[in-house]
Amino acid sequence: MFQISGLIFLAHELAHHWFGDKVTCGSWVDIWLNEGFATYLSGLCFEHLEPYYWMPFKQNEINYITSQSGGSVFCTDTTNISRLFSGRLTYAKGAMILHQLRWVLGDSVFYSAINNYLSDVTCAYEFATTADLKGHFESVSGQNLTWYFNDWYTGEGFPTYNISWSQVSNSVYLQVDQVQSHPSVPFFELPIPVKLKNSTQDTIVRLNHTFSGETFLVNIPFTVDSVIFDPEWWIISNYNSISTGINEPEVSLGISIYPNPANDKINVRLNEVPVNASSISVINMVGETIREIPVAEIKESIDISKLASGFYFIKITAGDKVYAEKFMKL
Repeated sequence: MFQISGLIFLAHELAHHWFGDKVTCGSWVDIWLNEGFATYLSGLCFEHLEPYYWMPFKQNEINYITSQSGGSVFCTDTTNISRLFSGRLTYAKGAMILHQLRWVLGDSVFYSAINNYLSDVTCAYEFATTADLKGHFESVSGQNLTWYFNDWYTGEGFPTYNISWSQVSNSVYLQVDQVQSHPSVPFFELPIPVKLKNSTQDTIVRLNHTFSGETFLVNIPFTVDSVIFDPEWWIISNYNSISTGINEPEVSLGISIYPNPANDKINVRLNEVPVNASSISVINMVGETIREIPVAEIKESIDISKLASGFYFIKITAGDKVYAEKFMKL
C-alpha cells in the first residue's frame, strides 16, 4: 500500500512539470488545469504500469465525485481556499471530466489535442485558461465542445441511468432513462458504453444517448443473459440500474412526483384516482413491492429515507390497468 501511495504522489508531482510548470494556469479559476491533469496522470500510471489498480482508481474517483449531488469544476469563489482546492471537485472531478472526454473523442484525438496544448507557443512556458484547452480539443476533433464544458465544467451534478432490456432472436432492445442529480444540467448528452454478455461471449456497444427514454435496437449473434452499464468506468455517474421484464404503464394517469430525485421524502400528486384502486405501491426495478400506501394517505409526503439508492416506481393497480411513475432515491 505504501508503494502504491508513493507512486500516486510521485506521479502527481511529476505531472506538474508539464501541467503547472510548463503550462501554468492563467487564473485561480483555472487551477483545475494543474490539479485535474496531475490527478489524471497519476491514474494513467496505473493504466500503464500497475493495471490491476486502474479500475479501482477510476471507481474510487467516481464514487468520491458523486458522494454529493452538486458541485462544479468551475470555481465561483476563488477566495474560499477549501473550495478552490477541493479534492472532490478540482482534483477528482477535474481528472475524470478529462477521462470522460477521452471516451467521447477517442484516444487519438484526445492525446493529440493535449500534445498540441502543451506545445502551443501561447501556452508553453506561459499561462493558459480552460478556453485554451477547449480550443485545442475542438481544433483536433473538429467538434464544437461547448455542450460538454457547459455540462461538465460549469454545470453541476451527474446522471443516473436505468437501462431496461429484452431480447428477441438476435435483436436486443434497450431503453435508456436518465435522471440528473442537480437542476443546473437538464440532460447529460453522452455516448454510453453498455456490455452485453453471457457466460462465454460478450461485446460492448456504444449508444449515442440524446434524450431520456431513448430506445436502441442492437443485433447480437448470441443469447444475452446480462447487461452491464459502463464496465470500464468511463462515465461520471452513480446509482445506475439494469432491469428486465418491467411493464411500464401504457395508460397515463397523470402522476406527479416531487422532488425527483429525492433523498428523504417525496410528494405524490394524482390528477385522478381510479374508483377501484385501494392502495398505492412503491416497487423496485425488479417488480418487488417495497411498501403499500392507502390511497387516503397519498396527500401526505412519503418517507423514502430507508430505501436503498436507485430507481423505484409509484404504482397503482386498478382492475386490469397499471399506472406508474418512476422516481429516484439518492
